[in-house]
Amino acid sequence: MHAHFWLRPRIRRNLFAFARRHDMVVVLSQPGPTRRPDAAVEEFIEGPLAEASELSVPVWLATGVLNSMTAPEFVSDPEKREHHLDGLRTLTEEYDERFPDGRVVLWQEAPISGHWSSEGQVWDEESIRNLQRYGPTIFEEQRRVVKGVNDDIGVGIFPHFTYVVDSKDPEVFEGLVDDLRTRGAFPDFGFVDFYRGNYEPGVGPTGADDAIRSLIGNARMHLDGRDVCYLGQAHTNKTGYTPSKQALRMDLRAARDAGAASIGYYAWFVYQPTDPARSFDPFIPVPEMSDDLRDRMDVTTYTIGRDRFLYAYSLLLGREEGYGADETFDLWLGGSDLDFHDHRLWLETVDGDWEFVGDFNGYVRTDHLYERTRDDHVSVFHALDRERYLAADDGSGAAGADDGGTLTLRIDTRADASAAELRSVSAVPFDPDSYVSEPEAMGLLDDGDAAAFTLGHESMEERLTPGGSSTVRLEVAPSGRTRSLNSVRYPDERETLRRLEALETAGGFDPESVFDLWVVGDGLEATAEPGGDRVALLRDGSTIDAADHSAAASSSAGTAAFHGIDRAPLFDGDRRREPAFSVRFESDDGGDGSVAVAYAMPYFGRGNLVTPERIASLVEADPGGIRNFSLGPVDVE
Repeated sequence: MHAHFWLRPRIRRNLFAFARRHDMVVVLSQPGPTRRPDAAVEEFIEGPLAEASELSVPVWLATGVLNSMTAPEFVSDPEKREHHLDGLRTLTEEYDERFPDGRVVLWQEAPISGHWSSEGQVWDEESIRNLQRYGPTIFEEQRRVVKGVNDDIGVGIFPHFTYVVDSKDPEVFEGLVDDLRTRGAFPDFGFVDFYRGNYEPGVGPTGADDAIRSLIGNARMHLDGRDVCYLGQAHTNKTGYTPSKQALRMDLRAARDAGAASIGYYAWFVYQPTDPARSFDPFIPVPEMSDDLRDRMDVTTYTIGRDRFLYAYSLLLGREEGYGADETFDLWLGGSDLDFHDHRLWLETVDGDWEFVGDFNGYVRTDHLYERTRDDHVSVFHALDRERYLAADDGSGAAGADDGGTLTLRIDTRADASAAELRSVSAVPFDPDSYVSEPEAMGLLDDGDAAAFTLGHESMEERLTPGGSSTVRLEVAPSGRTRSLNSVRYPDERETLRRLEALETAGGFDPESVFDLWVVGDGLEATAEPGGDRVALLRDGSTIDAADHSAAASSSAGTAAFHGIDRAPLFDGDRRREPAFSVRFESDDGGDGSVAVAYAMPYFGRGNLVTPERIASLVEADPGGIRNFSLGPVDVE
């Protein structure tokens, strides 16, 4: 997790609590190691390091950017060089006091960050030439200083992705680390980032995945197999690209496939609105915002696109080795007039300690389209540990997956908060493949059938008074005593979900060996079942019934969705990436139907189910985005 929030203490406290709960590392970014205008760097970062240490949250430090001199000046001007190195030494000493076995990440996207050229440009030939010519000396000297403080601190290198990935200039990184090897200053690990929004709008999702695999693979190869840490994109980047749920899922899969040693997401403290022309089906799109809100320090991905940030980490948590869905639960807190971070949530552990979990509501009050349009709101805390927080009903200690237990909450309200009310407390199974956003959670509770999907639910009218404290207890059922959220969200698609679950849980399942087919036309309502009207897939004179060869299918009058079709007989190219078939409507009994357009799409799966109704709305709103996100053109006969 990458943060720059020591100027935002409430957000920092919440991120630290989040990292502690899920055994994550926080990467604190202090790019320049020399004195700031308002304080010495070591004074500036001392508080966050102390707070993280007290919470037992491991921290890595990102620094070493040339913010006060150019690369040639570092080498040729002893006074400027020593000023920089003295600052790095002091900063490392501050860090070493609390994290003596930690990691220091040097450079931060060099040569994009720092003054590598005389004109301060980042894409010109001079900056790249200086990175190649002076970079080894700069890294060697910086590494020497860090290791001089404590040789046990790992020192990593963070180059810009364009100088590592195959499709750009990978020879730059290869030459750089080869030079460092000869100097005896080889990095202990690598750190790379990749914002697929810089790639995906031009090359589609498969091209973006290829870049991720190339980036991580090349970095690992040139670093002799050492750890490579990957920072993905859950935020809206400077181009206005906001990732979709599917992009986040594919990003994680590509990074894991490439062997990333650790994966994280930038909390992103620079507000940027979503550009719909660059973003396909963005999850939690970010709208334009007034200048006063744009400049607020609490307007970040974590507080504007919070669900997108949490979704990315939920996917990651759900795929960690040893993860068991039945060992955790989500906590939903419903209420009215819950302003931003006015209420502190504490949970009592089975040891009798009170542990800070986070402030709620987690969304900044703005005109943001995901912010409440009424006074009610639901805040969600994900993947809470049953054995840590649930006391067994029989008094035997912690509640396991097969045991019911009691959850005890304490809510402290800030003295300067407005009056609010807690309306409900619910325990819900944690499942990244059934993730719902906070507004969606509010809608599910509004439907009045909480018992269908919760492990425990209590309605109440608890006043949260300024400066006051409230205690609530909730009885939580054993895991597995409820229906999945997806079955509640998609009541007409339960058979589709069941079939997709069977596909995905089969041994050796590879999402890239199958694809989804989206078909739009007329008279398609009977094409989801084998026999009768059908969507036919044609290749080399042979015909395949799409429904018969799908893991699952569903249809409406104007749209059909076929999920999990085997690519092998229908695709060409490396790793079966190029659609090589056409589509037409067929009927044995004279049915009147037609196909207007068809899209071969990446496999979305049950965790990101796309219904025919959703396909119809996407085709109407963003046909260009669908074409770009598709696996390639499909002809219609």
